[in-house]
Amino acid sequence: MDQQHTADSALEPTVRALHQLSPQSQETIILLARQLAQREGINVPLAQAPGLQIPIEGVPLWVAKLKAERYSERTVHMYRYLATRYLERDPIPTKLGVQQYLAGRLEEVSPALVSNERKALASLFGFLHSEGLWPVNPLNGVGHVRVRYRERLCPDIGDVIKVLNGSCMRRRDTDKLRTLVLLGQAQRRTFLKQAVITI
Repeated sequence: MDQQHTADSALEPTVRALHQLSPQSQETIILLARQLAQREGINVPLAQAPGLQIPIEGVPLWVAKLKAERYSERTVHMYRYLATRYLERDPIPTKLGVQQYLAGRLEEVSPALVSNERKALASLFGFLHSEGLWPVNPLNGVGHVRVRYRERLCPDIGDVIKVLNGSCMRRRDTDKLRTLVLLGQAQRRTFLKQAVITI
């Protein structure tokens, strides 16, 4: 009993200092302590918000928020699917767990998909943490996934006109295509609407 009391007394200055740290520093220390405990096989109960035992329970609230913010139906569906799939695999994620998962996924799927998975999880945990529904955001400090897009090469307008001039299309159709190539995006839409009506 005396040894336990002595150990608790030795921790008091550290606990006081912990309470004086910024919320971000406190979150970092809590996450580090949990990860060290996990590594040593110690089960650390989480201090969840009332009624929220695991993050997946907060998904419906998060989806409602996305819809209220006018995210497209397609984005909401994709984010919900990606976040739920990850949380079914790792119900109580840590920063290291998320990083390992994303790194492993980069070997399996495209960087664009992994980037979307990261965005979905960052959105979910940003919401849960800011609303006080989950004590930590495991995506804090997890960098963005770099996605390199291919440069799409378009033929020069002069080359397109040469092809149209040498084609075996009717003159009227060739003139319409030439006009389409030379018009800007907004003018092209108007032209196409009129062309559909007159054809």
